[in-house]
Amino acid sequence: MSRRRANLTRRLALSAVCHFFFAWAGLSQAGAQQVPLEWHFAWDTLYSPQQSASAFEAPLRPYTMLWGDAFTEGRSEGKATYATRLIGLPVDGQLGVHIPDMYTSYRLFANGVVIAQNGEVGTGPQDNHPKWRGIVVDLPRTDSIELVLHVANYVHSRGGISRAWTIAPVGELRASHLRTSALNGFVAGIYVLGILIMIGTYRLYPQSSLPLWFAGICVGTFYRTIGAGTYLLHDLLPTLPFTVTARLEYLAYYLICGFYWETVHRMCDRCVPRRLLRFQRVYHLIMGVVILATPISFFTSLLPFGQANLMLSLILGIVMVTRWANRDWARARFGVLSFAALAVMAGVTLLQHLYDYQALAWMIPVAIIAQLFFVYLHLNVAAVGNLRVLRDVAEEASQAKSEFLATMSHEIRTPMNGVLGMTSLLADTGLTAEQRQYVDTIRMSGTNLITIINDILDFSKVDAGQMSLEHQPIQLYRVLQDTASLVAGNARQKGLSLVLSLDPALRATTVNADPTRLSQILTNLMSNAVKFTDRGSVTLSLSEIPAAGGRFGASIAVTDTGIGMTEAQVGKLFKSFAQADATISRRFGGTGLGLAISKKLAELMGGYIKVRSAVGDGTTFTFEVEFERLPDLTLDAAPDLAPEAREAVSLLAPARRPTADQCGVPAPDSPALPSLRILIAEDHPVNQQLIGTILRKWGYEPDLVGNGLEAIDAIDRQPYDLIFMDMQMPECDGLTATREIRKRHGRSSVRIIALTANAQPSDREACMAAGMQGFIAKPFRQQEIRQVILDFAEVSAVV
Repeated sequence: MSRRRANLTRRLALSAVCHFFFAWAGLSQAGAQQVPLEWHFAWDTLYSPQQSASAFEAPLRPYTMLWGDAFTEGRSEGKATYATRLIGLPVDGQLGVHIPDMYTSYRLFANGVVIAQNGEVGTGPQDNHPKWRGIVVDLPRTDSIELVLHVANYVHSRGGISRAWTIAPVGELRASHLRTSALNGFVAGIYVLGILIMIGTYRLYPQSSLPLWFAGICVGTFYRTIGAGTYLLHDLLPTLPFTVTARLEYLAYYLICGFYWETVHRMCDRCVPRRLLRFQRVYHLIMGVVILATPISFFTSLLPFGQANLMLSLILGIVMVTRWANRDWARARFGVLSFAALAVMAGVTLLQHLYDYQALAWMIPVAIIAQLFFVYLHLNVAAVGNLRVLRDVAEEASQAKSEFLATMSHEIRTPMNGVLGMTSLLADTGLTAEQRQYVDTIRMSGTNLITIINDILDFSKVDAGQMSLEHQPIQLYRVLQDTASLVAGNARQKGLSLVLSLDPALRATTVNADPTRLSQILTNLMSNAVKFTDRGSVTLSLSEIPAAGGRFGASIAVTDTGIGMTEAQVGKLFKSFAQADATISRRFGGTGLGLAISKKLAELMGGYIKVRSAVGDGTTFTFEVEFERLPDLTLDAAPDLAPEAREAVSLLAPARRPTADQCGVPAPDSPALPSLRILIAEDHPVNQQLIGTILRKWGYEPDLVGNGLEAIDAIDRQPYDLIFMDMQMPECDGLTATREIRKRHGRSSVRIIALTANAQPSDREACMAAGMQGFIAKPFRQQEIRQVILDFAEVSAVV
């Protein structure tokens, strides 16, 4: 029902517009009449009003016939006198005459008195000065008038009079002339708007030059609207030189036709034959040079060729646009409609010029508006199609980038696993103090490199919109304590106090959140605080802020007493791969991605991070976010680190060397390892050597295979208790091998653990879906391998 109502509204609006233009076009001009169709004509003579008797003895000649016939000895250049009598005119009102533009200069006498003049009529080229302009003049208030007209032409290829004059009440004539001028101004304004729209469209859609070529058509037609026809420009600027305006008028004509071909060529998917397009380009370029370099009489004589070319262009354009529409109507429909409007406008203009056809006043404006409207729609359709292509390309590029980063992550993690693993094994041997320092430096550098790789991968996922949050019940208080413990070691090494300022009333507060990503944000903020603080303290605080709908509003702040920042440096903080100062990466290291990732993760959670800093006074990062609040629970409450009255508590403790178990070496009180048959499916020889060495140190004799097919064959030959399976291997990958093993031997026959450099959460999910029961990302620590073996013993004991 609403669609019908909308259609009815559109029809009524269109009807109102049409009636408006019809009313505008219907110039009543009560009592209007044409001047006599024949005048006395004396060639090569200018009779004065005192010689009017001789003028009226000259033979009669059709008034609106151009020169160049037998009356003018076949010449278009020269001078002549026209004479006629108007008899029986009404005297009860002021009459006037509308004199259209001519290809001449003229002077009009009424009863011996000059009443109108356009230019200066001379007897030769030297003293003749033409002017093109349509005017309305008063006639004497008498019932009979003798009109004597002097006409001279020495510059144009067409001389004489081509359009009839109109006699009517002078008020109506002036109103009609004013309406015509206003209509031309309106049309010119439309073209100016079209020029601006096309330029703006090109700026938004620079892949296509069509808007610029169509803007060229608008420029040419704009000038033709005000500088030809009724010559509105000559009314506004009467002192413009005729030689300049004549050349501009013809330049605009050929400009329109040339740009027409360029527009059709691009609008119709370059369907214009090359030879035809090349001919049109050369032809219009030559005509432009001719107009600028030759006399007016010469280049105006070439106009019939230009008109023939315009007519041919319209016919060929119709053929090409029709073919284009038949080939792809969905893309061509608006272009076809715009061409139809352009063809109507060009056809009407051609008829007006050739046959003095008087088109309805509304035809040209409607055709122009339709033309601009449909061209704009066509460009929008093309732009949307281009955006779809660009979107597909961008998605392919994003996918390629993700695949590249995943591949690079795998390729880097695999050798780094060997570097860190062998470094760990080397650290377990008897080393001197100097050697142990070197080994620790290697291990620290490798760990930093893995951190950088993780940052790049995280940023890539967040930037591509592929990062998702996992929600689960968490104790916010406990997550902050655990996160603080992760950076406590770095704080101890720098002699800093790590302070927790947590509201004890929030100890049991439970929310629905992603603990991993929350911890990642806080770890980034606290690690930065420790990195840029040389002395003093780093404080982590938690407080509740108002939240709507029963949600929990958390304000988590990290405050340091470090170097601080200027406002300009704060403005660069969250930009990707940027540091607050260019010297920071050289002095402190880092990729500049940590804060960018934290900001994106905070926004993904629906929160935000704000910064307050001053040079020398430290920095405070505040993360504010709302969580879904759950009933308070006691989930493995951590040791109470805060006193009853919300006081700051220091986590700084004397630095300790890591225990043997933390380094991967069994401590004296570590549980005994069970006896197991272990298979290692790993294609990289260094990683084979590494894990094999670790397991042999613990008393195992693992079997080694290089791909998934060999792993399937090995378990078919003999049973295994535990398989460490790489994901990416030649011939058969780890996922395929796992599925086949589960298919042949069931899920409980062997425990399969992924040991892979594919470290993304999606990789973990894929491994679990294939039938694996554990996941270890490279580079791994010995303790992770050991824990898997101990977990196997616990599961076996339960079974």
